Amino acid sequence: MGLTKEDGRLLKKMFTLRQEGDYEDFVEVTENEIRMYLPLVESLMQKMIALIG
Repeated sequence: MGLTKEDGRLLKKMFTLRQEGDYEDFVEVTENEIRMYLPLVESLMQKMIALIG
């Protein structure tokens, strides 16, 4: 099992949100956005763990 292009896009999006949260003056991420990304990120984490485990 490897990572897909979609996994890469998700990782890039999460990195971008983190960078904006750390370095931009005002960033607003809604609870709905977070809820939408949670299962996707959990799935990606499981894939990564399987790859390194």
